Amino acid sequence: LCKKTKTNDPGLMDTLTLSSTEEIKTIQSKLLEEKQEGGVLKTGWVQLNKMIDGGFYKGETTMICALQHSYKSGFTQSITMQLARNNTPRVRDATKKPAIMYISLEDDMEKILKFMYRYLYYNENRELPDGTEHDITAISPEAIKEYINSQIGITGYEVILLRADPALWTYHNIISTVNKYEALGYEIHALLIDYINKLPTIGCVQGPAGVDIRDLWNRLRNFCSA
Repeated sequence: LCKKTKTNDPGLMDTLTLSSTEEIKTIQSKLLEEKQEGGVLKTGWVQLNKMIDGGFYKGETTMICALQHSYKSGFTQSITMQLARNNTPRVRDATKKPAIMYISLEDDMEKILKFMYRYLYYNENRELPDGTEHDITAISPEAIKEYINSQIGITGYEVILLRADPALWTYHNIISTVNKYEALGYEIHALLIDYINKLPTIGCVQGPAGVDIRDLWNRLRNFCSA
């Protein structure tokens, strides 16, 4: 019965029978796609790209570690904009719009937008907008939105920013949010979370200190890998 069933197992992500030439060709084509434009997501920092073999690979999960107040949020917000600006998207489904998603479990949306605006303005003008007519406190929200969109939408990526209360969320909410946006017509190419340790570990394996956090990490990594 098990040998004859045609039911697809949603948990099975890939199969390879070494004697099968066709299956090996499929794996080879996937490896080639990874190296082509749109397969590896480059950052705006050349030396960082060299350190991580060209950029971030789709399906790969990376943890950014640093002490408190050491620019973790600024780093991930910078990476969010860089991925959208430095990569030409390649979608698997031509009917979907490529997107970069950033979920903050810490900073308010106003703080995120202020950082993005100042970052992009400095990148373009090599000076901060403080004290000029371009100061974020002196221009309208519409102008801020238009400027940010004009800078990060140049390659075709949509950037989706979300702010969530970690006390009311679990990893299930992150998974359902990604699935919801993909159902709405987006293809999520990168998901940045600042930061998952703020989530409660409800539904994760419990045990000695750190076991639940490791399981939380593994569950989100497995979801992104698929």
